[in-house]
Amino acid sequence: MRQQPWLRLLGSVVVGAVLGGLFGVVFGWIASWFSNGPDVWQGIRESAPWFAVMGIVAGFLMSIEKQ
Repeated sequence: MRQQPWLRLLGSVVVGAVLGGLFGVVFGWIASWFSNGPDVWQGIRESAPWFAVMGIVAGFLMSIEKQ
C-alpha cells in the first residue's frame, strides 16, 4: 500500500514539530541550568517554539527531498 504524498508531508511536519519542541525544552533547561542563565521556564519558553518551527521546516524539506 502506497502512502499519499500529502499524508507523508503532514506526518513529517508533525514529527518535526514534536521532536523540535522536545529538543527545545531540553536545550532551554540545560542552558538555564549550566550557564546560570534565566529561570528554567523562561529558557524553555524561549527555546521550545523556535526549535519546533525549525523542526517543521526540517520535516517539510526532508519530505520534499524523499519525493
